[in-house]
Amino acid sequence: MKVAYISDIHINRLASTYGASENLSDYYHSIFLQIVEQCGDIDYLIFNGGIYDNYEKLISFVEYIQKQFQLRDLKTIVRFNVANTDYYSNTSVIDKVGRFYAIDTIFKNHNLYFPRNPIITSTVWLFGIDTWYDYTLYRGEPISLQEITKKDNRNRFTRLFKERVNFDNFNITDPSDYAFGLDNTFDVKHTKDCVDAFRYMCDKYDRTIAQPVQKIVCGYFYSNSLFLSDNPKRDGYYDAFSGSLKFDDTFKSHGITEYVCGKNGSYRSHVKRDGILYRNSATSLRKRGLFVDDCILGDVLVVTY
Repeated sequence: MKVAYISDIHINRLASTYGASENLSDYYHSIFLQIVEQCGDIDYLIFNGGIYDNYEKLISFVEYIQKQFQLRDLKTIVRFNVANTDYYSNTSVIDKVGRFYAIDTIFKNHNLYFPRNPIITSTVWLFGIDTWYDYTLYRGEPISLQEITKKDNRNRFTRLFKERVNFDNFNITDPSDYAFGLDNTFDVKHTKDCVDAFRYMCDKYDRTIAQPVQKIVCGYFYSNSLFLSDNPKRDGYYDAFSGSLKFDDTFKSHGITEYVCGKNGSYRSHVKRDGILYRNSATSLRKRGLFVDDCILGDVLVVTY
């Protein structure tokens, strides 16, 4: 079984200005052709989160790619996971958390959504999982409550030329979510929900099907610090929003042999630790030129199981 993984391409950032109203669907066909050229004959193509900072356009894109495979009589099946940015929407609403769960329901009901459509064979189980962050990967000095609610560590000077990195408070929650501390925030609760859902899925298959040779999981966020920067002083603040150690604990207790994370890391290598092979599927995507309506897709992670 040959599987290709793509993540963190953020198609919307091909626009000349972040959030501009360019018709980025013009780039879809180029991305598709480059996938076929790079990957050749693949059984599955998994978009592993961070694909589009807009949930409606994410769905439009993955459906387009699946249709192109079908039109060419190619057997490739498309699946997608989601990152935090894939939940973003251009719609302004008061109840952002409520909007998040409405979008989450749309994802879960989609026939290409990987966490609801695992790949099961006699020798390989390949699961997609929902992931989030709960601050357990922070490695620097203790974060003050005021700092973490801002999700923004820019100073007065860097605000002049550097945009905020984490937009979740604008699209999913509000700073008021942290008014009573960090133990019961949306992030902590949603991470627990993601871990519980994955544990339930593993238990379901463990009880009903003979164990495979390989049990692979793919999700967007990190499950440990392997792909974090070696310089906590530079990136330590955003480590808090990079994943959760709770996922690693679940992998180890359920015999997972490989985890493919989608979030762009400091390096892209494959590391084996405690019996689990960790891979990173982050892929670059950039315009071919300032005045050229085309793009260049970076190296795609392709694995044969």
